[in-house]
Amino acid sequence: MPHAAAAPARLSFSYERWIKPPTLGREEWQLLRLVRTWGREHNARLQLDARLSQVARTLLPQVPETSGQSFNMEHARRALQRLGWTDGQLAAVALHVPKGQDVGRALKHELDTSLAKVEVNRIGLASIARPHGTVLLALFSRRLVDLEPFPARVAGRDILNLNGRLRVPAQAGSLAIAAPNDSIRQIPLELKGRSFSQVLALGSAPGVTHLEIMLDRGKGPEIAAILPVGVGEEPFSDPSPETLALRDADSDPEAAIASLILGARAARDIPLLATSAALAQIARSHAEEMRDSGFFAHVSPTTGDVTQRLGQQGVRYARALENLAASDAVERVWQQWMASPAHRANLLDPDVTTLGVGVATQILANGTPRLFAVAVLTRLADEGDDRSLADQALTHLNSERSRKGLPSLRAHPRLAELATQHSREMAVTRQVSDTSPTRGSVVDVVFQELDMSEAALDVYRADAVAVVSQSPHLRERFTRAGIGVVRDRRHDGPQLWITVIYGAD
Repeated sequence: MPHAAAAPARLSFSYERWIKPPTLGREEWQLLRLVRTWGREHNARLQLDARLSQVARTLLPQVPETSGQSFNMEHARRALQRLGWTDGQLAAVALHVPKGQDVGRALKHELDTSLAKVEVNRIGLASIARPHGTVLLALFSRRLVDLEPFPARVAGRDILNLNGRLRVPAQAGSLAIAAPNDSIRQIPLELKGRSFSQVLALGSAPGVTHLEIMLDRGKGPEIAAILPVGVGEEPFSDPSPETLALRDADSDPEAAIASLILGARAARDIPLLATSAALAQIARSHAEEMRDSGFFAHVSPTTGDVTQRLGQQGVRYARALENLAASDAVERVWQQWMASPAHRANLLDPDVTTLGVGVATQILANGTPRLFAVAVLTRLADEGDDRSLADQALTHLNSERSRKGLPSLRAHPRLAELATQHSREMAVTRQVSDTSPTRGSVVDVVFQELDMSEAALDVYRADAVAVVSQSPHLRERFTRAGIGVVRDRRHDGPQLWITVIYGAD
C-alpha cells in the first residue's frame, strides 16, 4: 500500500505556518511558465508560493480596470501577513487585458517595464477570463531567510524562539524590535553558519511589537523579514488617520513625507527637525539615480552610501541616517517605514536635528506612478568659531520662520552681547538656566537696558546649533534676536552652550 506523506503540523495564527498549495487553471499554468521563463532570462528562479497565490486570487476584483489606476499594495501586504507571510519585499503586476489582445505579450511587457531590475524569487498568480477581457494579478516577493513557524499573537511574558536560516550569504545580520511604546532596540543576529536561533521576551504590555530581520550583503541594510506580533491583541491594525488623510497628497510628495515625519515626532514629544535644502537635494539626487538607473539600494554604484554623498556635497555631519522606499503613493511609503522597526527608529531618532526628503516619480507603462522616496536625517557637525556658530544659529531660526510664513529676525548687537555673556556663565556653572548667577533674570536685564516692548529667552546645551529651530517662540511677534554660542571641549557631553534672546522693537 503506497505511503502518503502527512502535511506538516499546523500552528494556528502563526507566521510561516503550512498553507495548502494552490490549484491553478490551465491558462494560469501557461502564464506561470511564461513568467518563470522570463525569470530565468533575468537570473531569477521563481518558486510558486501558496500565500502569494491565495492572496492574488482573493484580490483579483481589486485589479484596476483602466490604466493609470494603481493596485493597492497595502491591502495585499496585510492579507499576506494574515496568512503568515514574512518576506521583506513585495511587488505586483496587475493587468486588465482587453479581449482580443495577447495576455502573454502584455504580461511580458509589464514584467520588462516594472520588474526587470527588482530582486524577487517567489511568485503567486491568479487570472480569470471575463467577457470584456482577462484580469491578471501576479504577486512577487523576495525571500532572503527561511523562518520556522512563529506565533503572530502571544499572551505576554512568553519566552519565544525565533529560528531560521539565511538563503543568501550576508556580511552581517541584525534583529530590530519595536515595542508598543515606540522604544526600539537592535541586536546582532547570532549566526552559526547561516542558521540562527534568537531567544526573545516581548514583555507583558499589551500592543503590537514589530520584529524585523535586516541583512547586509554589501549593498547596505536590506529587510529580510517583518513580523508584527500582538501581545494580548490582534497584530494587524487599520491604516492610521494621518495616512488616510494623505491619499491626495502626491501633488507634493516631498512636503507630505516631511510633514508626516515631523508630525510623528511631535506626537511623541521628540524634538522637531530643521528642514535642509542641501539634504533634500542629496536625497532627491539619489532617488532620481535609483529611478533612472534601475536599482534600489542605499549604496549607489556611482556615489556610494549616504555618508559619501554627504561628503561629496561638503556637508559635515556627526550622525547620518537614511530611509528608502519605493511605492505608488505617499501613504504607502509612510506605512512601509512605520511598519519597519529599523526605518521607524531612524525617523524617531532623538539624536538627529536636520531633515531632507527627496522623491523621484516614474510613470509605468500602465500609467500608474512609482515613487522613489529618500529621507536623509543628520546631526550636522558645527564648525567655526563661536561668532560663526551664532550666525549659523540665526540662519536656522530664520529658515524655520520662513517655512512658517514669518519674516526674518534681524540681528541685534546688544542682545548678542548679553546672550554670549549668559552662555559663558552657563558653561562655567555647567547649568542650563534662564537666570544669571550675578544679574538674575536675563529677560529682566533686557527690559532694564533696552527699549524693548517684548522679550523672551531660549537656552540650550547641544551638539548642533540647529537645535534652535525647536524654539517655542518662533510664532511670536519678535523682530530682533541676539544669539550667543560658547563651545566647551573640556567636559564630556554636548559641547555647545547656546542662548537666544528675542526682542520686539
